[in-house]
Amino acid sequence: MSAPLKRLQTLRLRALRALTTWPNARAWRDSGWALLWFALFALATGFATRFFQAQPTAMPPLKFLGVMVILFVFPGITEELIFRGLVLPHPSEDGFEPRRRRSLVVSILIFIVWHIGNAWLIFPAARPVFWDWRFLLIVTGLGWACGWSYQRTGSIWPPVIIHWFIVVVWKACLGGPVFFK
Repeated sequence: MSAPLKRLQTLRLRALRALTTWPNARAWRDSGWALLWFALFALATGFATRFFQAQPTAMPPLKFLGVMVILFVFPGITEELIFRGLVLPHPSEDGFEPRRRRSLVVSILIFIVWHIGNAWLIFPAARPVFWDWRFLLIVTGLGWACGWSYQRTGSIWPPVIIHWFIVVVWKACLGGPVFFK
C-alpha cells in the first residue's frame, strides 16, 4: 500500500474510533474537570483582560436555540473531529504514549493557526476577534482542555461538549459575537 493511501486509511480509522468510542463515567468525570479548569482559566483571563463583558445576548431565545444547534455542528463536532480526532493519535494506536505530548502541542498549534486563517480566508468579519491575542490565549487553553480530554477518553464526544458549551456561554452571556444570524 502506498504511503498516502496508508495515511488516508489511518485518518479514516482515527475518525471512526473517535466517533464510536463512548466514554465511561470516569472519562466523563475527567472531562468535567478539564471543562472546569478551562472555564476558570478562560473567565479569569477574559475578565482580567476585558475581553469578556458580562452582557447577555439580545437575540430572541428561539433564534439563539438555532444558533446553539449550529454551534454544536460547527465548531463543536467539525473542529473537534479535525483537530482532535484526526490530528491526535487514538489511545488504542500503537506508540500512543511516546507521541501523546508532542501530538497535543501540534494539535493546539494547528488549532490556533486555524482560527487566525479562518478569519483571514473565511470570516473576515471575525478578524478583530480571532486575531486578538486574548482570544488566541483562550483558544490555546481550549485546545489543551479538549485535547487532554480526547487523549484521556479516546472519544470525540467530551471535547465536542466542552467546545460547544464554552462557545455557547461566551456568545450567550459574555459578549461573544454571533457571525451568522
